[in-house]
Amino acid sequence: KPKVMKPIVVIFILFFSVSNAQYTVDFKKHPLNPIPKSYLLEHFKLNGPVKFYYSGFNLYEFDKNGKLLKSSSSMLEDEFFYDSKGHLKQFTGKTPGYDTVITYNFIVDEDGKVLGYKSTSGSSGYTYVYDKKGQYIKKYDSKNQLWNEYQYDSNGRITTKIMYFPSSNYYTTSAYSYEQNRDFLKVTTNYSSTKAGAESSTYSSYYLNGRYIGKSTNGRNTFDKYNNPTHFLNAEGVKSTALGYVYHDGYKSGMDITDKINQYALSNSGQKSSSSLMPSTPSNPSTPSTPSNPSVVQKPETSTPKYGCVNGNCQNGFGKWVYDNGYYDGFWKNGKKEGYGIYVWNSKTKYQGQWHNDQMTGIGEITFPNQDNKLFSGEFKNGKRNGKAIMRVKDNDKWKWTYGIYNNGNLVTEHKFYTNQGITTGCIAGDCQNKYGRYKWANGDTYTGFWENGKMKQGTYRFANDDKYVGEFNSSAQYHGFGRFYFADGSFYHGDWENGKYHGRGYRYKKQENKVESGEWSYGSFVKDLWRL
Repeated sequence: KPKVMKPIVVIFILFFSVSNAQYTVDFKKHPLNPIPKSYLLEHFKLNGPVKFYYSGFNLYEFDKNGKLLKSSSSMLEDEFFYDSKGHLKQFTGKTPGYDTVITYNFIVDEDGKVLGYKSTSGSSGYTYVYDKKGQYIKKYDSKNQLWNEYQYDSNGRITTKIMYFPSSNYYTTSAYSYEQNRDFLKVTTNYSSTKAGAESSTYSSYYLNGRYIGKSTNGRNTFDKYNNPTHFLNAEGVKSTALGYVYHDGYKSGMDITDKINQYALSNSGQKSSSSLMPSTPSNPSTPSTPSNPSVVQKPETSTPKYGCVNGNCQNGFGKWVYDNGYYDGFWKNGKKEGYGIYVWNSKTKYQGQWHNDQMTGIGEITFPNQDNKLFSGEFKNGKRNGKAIMRVKDNDKWKWTYGIYNNGNLVTEHKFYTNQGITTGCIAGDCQNKYGRYKWANGDTYTGFWENGKMKQGTYRFANDDKYVGEFNSSAQYHGFGRFYFADGSFYHGDWENGKYHGRGYRYKKQENKVESGEWSYGSFVKDLWRL
């Protein structure tokens, strides 16, 4: 049996914090001051009877009193509950389309001030510390490890933010200085890290009436009748970030978020949400006949975007960019798509996999929902199918599969996939030497994919416990290169591997903690958050 190593799962406590009724922030004067958990309209800097608010990444629902009821994204769905006094009492978290719900109880004092929270099992949670002025200054996990620390000046403005990474034994520091420039507040940030090899940086941001307007005083926001921002205008007057609102009185403004609300309602009805990033599992293939080649999928248009970078870091990190014909959510380098990412066209066709220099290059998968979920999974180069791959199409209500080697979009070498009669363990189907085959071990594990000199090369390894890895292997049968690992509990990791461990750029979702980590990894440890840069 190949020595396939399961990835080491390093457990991190979910970053989910809480606010308290007595904690107030004057965002016009203190735009960067932290609130442990935003749950009122004022915490989101919103006005009027907002019912639904879409930020470009999350959809929020509020009651008529301005309290947050639900928060939904492609990764997380959270629901909030309050006691008879209106104090935060509890929240639940789940993954869209899945039934498992995790419940956390808030710890509050008699005035509703939140002192922390714990899961119902008591295995995870946080404690929050405030100073005598009610300013949030520290956060500890259930093991009494310090995670966050904040310092303020005499005017109540945050001056220092320290983020600790206990498992990796380093911390980052952001030091802020302020300068009033006419009506604008200029904030200069000095960032540093104790992580080996990390670089320091200094940059300035401008705020007007507490709202971010960009790297200069020429940026602007457009507003609706309730004085909530609907678009961000950069220094050249081009619209980028788009926000959307539906109000309790029926008024709507900003981008049309009807589809977001419909997806949100569908997900909360117990059905799998169409916005989920979790891919569907294709049926096991039967002996195929050769289907016709699919049309060539070109790389996404990269003309001037309609909405631009709506979330994260779209320059040298992890972020989401909305185009006229769809959106890209993934890693960037020098303003170009680089590494793992997902592109979803307006037609709902979706590519998830590797990118290089703004083009689909490497291991990836395309699904075509408007063509009965036609699927292509394998190697790409410069936006076209090149290398080892499988394809599934539907013909007369039956699935047909092809397996083989593609060149410039065309199938040039086909591998037949057939059942090896009378074999229950070992190579039960196809060719497990230098073509395409399925191998089954006595413990129930199976590998289906491409082989090279009798060793796994690129394919799907399914464990008997329902864990699954889809990607590349090295000669020692370890995950190596690019791959996606799906855990039986709904957690997953998509990204780079080296010798069986997360290494390079990757995106991990930990369902039990409702936690997302998108950034850089070093032999199994998360070392740099690229979404928040």
